[in-house]
Amino acid sequence: MEFDAFDEIDEIHAAYKHGISCVEGRPYTHTNDPQRLVASHFLRPTMTEYAREPCPWRIIDDCGGAFTMGLIGGSIFNMISGARHAPTGFSRRAMGGLIRMKERAPVLGGQFAAWGICFASFDCTFAHLRQKEDPWNSIMSGASAGAVMAARRGPKHMMGSALVGAVLLGLIEGLGIMMNRYAAQSFRPQDPREAPADPSALGPTPLWCQVWGKVQEELYQHRVAKIDNTEVPLAQYKGQVLLIVNVASECGFTDGHYKQLQKVYYILGDSGVFEILAFPCNQFGNQEPKSNSKIWEFATKKYGVTFPMFAKVLVTGADAHPFWQYIKGVTGVAPNWNFYKYLVDHEGTLVHIFGPDVSVEDTFDQIQGLVDQAKAAKKISDESPKSEL
Repeated sequence: MEFDAFDEIDEIHAAYKHGISCVEGRPYTHTNDPQRLVASHFLRPTMTEYAREPCPWRIIDDCGGAFTMGLIGGSIFNMISGARHAPTGFSRRAMGGLIRMKERAPVLGGQFAAWGICFASFDCTFAHLRQKEDPWNSIMSGASAGAVMAARRGPKHMMGSALVGAVLLGLIEGLGIMMNRYAAQSFRPQDPREAPADPSALGPTPLWCQVWGKVQEELYQHRVAKIDNTEVPLAQYKGQVLLIVNVASECGFTDGHYKQLQKVYYILGDSGVFEILAFPCNQFGNQEPKSNSKIWEFATKKYGVTFPMFAKVLVTGADAHPFWQYIKGVTGVAPNWNFYKYLVDHEGTLVHIFGPDVSVEDTFDQIQGLVDQAKAAKKISDESPKSEL
């Protein structure tokens, strides 16, 4: 079974038992401090996932982008080159530049488009074979595309072109990562460990992590179909902390989210007061084309999923499932991409909304706090004296 989500899970689980949890080196401590809880809403979202257009649209997108880039660059280069080699005189040089641009620029654009098609095809192939999206796919695709484009010139030129393609794509990917990290650092919100004494100084709660604070008993009145099409009432999850997620199998966020969802479920699932409710959806980029049975097979075999999964539904729009229409009605926020995460406490309160750019591990502190509250409430309820009949 191809599965590595439980790396370091024993260490994390042991830390949790001692009141301190650490996910990939980041400490999360149990706390009932109101200031810490308020500040926790401002945990910085991370952009650790790697997302691109879904296949096969990626091939069309890369082809069009490469053609446009080659056409524009070729036009400028050939316009200047044609003008330089034309006879003297402004009108003659301008005409020479235009003629050369007309003859050469479309050819260069076509060559770029051919490279773009080849690159994107390899990229989709590697994404399918490796079942993940990361910069290594682009680097290997650049090398493969370079080799194919130089195939007519022999093996020696293929190797040289492959090396150039790999280095070029590596530089591009590295520069992109550096720019993302710089932007994230420059615009990150207030660090909760540096929160001011007055929490109101932090400003409004960001949209990606909004607190609603309303008890919604209506949440439990809905019925949903499980992945095997067995209909169940959500009332069976009453009294539990719920993380409701719309999932997809072919999204750039799939690998990271499924691994982290299962990791969190492994840690907190045995508490008896926490469940993850996963709803597959094919509305965003057609990234969940599989049948329910294939979705379950994919999730269990590749990621060892043990949390509840439900039948594929629509999560937004006029034809959305009534449960998801209810969520939109209460929060005003419907998913506009895969892996939106809605966190509900044990009283049925819709507490937080996390977008797909917020990793599951960055939500752990909030989930753990709600689970502790649910366990405390359950303990009080269990120990309360029962009236005699």
